[in-house]
Amino acid sequence: VRYALKSLWGSAKVDNKMPHARLAKVGPENIAKKAQTRIDEVLVVLEMEKMAGRIEYGTQFIRFLSEPKVDASDKSVHPENS
Repeated sequence: VRYALKSLWGSAKVDNKMPHARLAKVGPENIAKKAQTRIDEVLVVLEMEKMAGRIEYGTQFIRFLSEPKVDASDKSVHPENS
């Protein structure tokens, strides 16, 4: 999921309402398809990112407030591997 977010960051446009942010017009369902995972896994990651102040999201958009970090040791994508 985090790799999908990183990819979206690269293609997101500068947000006219918040010039320091980037906006991708996709929602959690689109990310689940791109990441080939379940929607509930996507929502967990999005909520963690939102609580950390790195994104805002809705059903049809992701607003990146900072560039997503991808950590190879991050188990949040597949917690069963922890």
